[in-house]
Amino acid sequence: MGLLLMNESVSPATGHEGASRRRLTGLLLKPRLQLSLGVYVLLFTVVFVVSAGWFLFAGSENMYAYMVKEVQPAGYVLQNIEMQRESMVQILFVMFIVYMLFVAATIIVVTHKLVGPTVPFRRHVQALLAGNYSSRVTLREKDAFPELADDLNRLADLLETEERDENAH
Repeated sequence: MGLLLMNESVSPATGHEGASRRRLTGLLLKPRLQLSLGVYVLLFTVVFVVSAGWFLFAGSENMYAYMVKEVQPAGYVLQNIEMQRESMVQILFVMFIVYMLFVAATIIVVTHKLVGPTVPFRRHVQALLAGNYSSRVTLREKDAFPELADDLNRLADLLETEERDENAH
């Protein structure tokens, strides 16, 4: 499952995990999935930024050539324009790095909400297979698939009721 996993603590009193008892010990639950999604998003971003940058550079280069040819500004004006262009490139580079960090953080958060529920789902199914019908799925707030968790809990209720009825007869 990867180097960084979720601590799978189970409450001995109830036989199921509590959302408040689970602790996040790593950022990557499914490293291959999370990293590949990040790479795709960043690749699309790089293609967009390079394309937009090329158009901006080509446009400013045409304007610069026009000014040099037609307007013939003084040398200090050309130096000032060149300094402004270099400053703009540096600012855009910093903005791109900040954007990439933001995208990476967003991908981790979103995939945690999507992949995170698989941990309690698997644990719950394994408990049911082992005959522990008192097991219940508890998700973190805003996790994906709450309907599936409710369905699995209803299934556990049904199995627990059937087992109790069988033992009563």
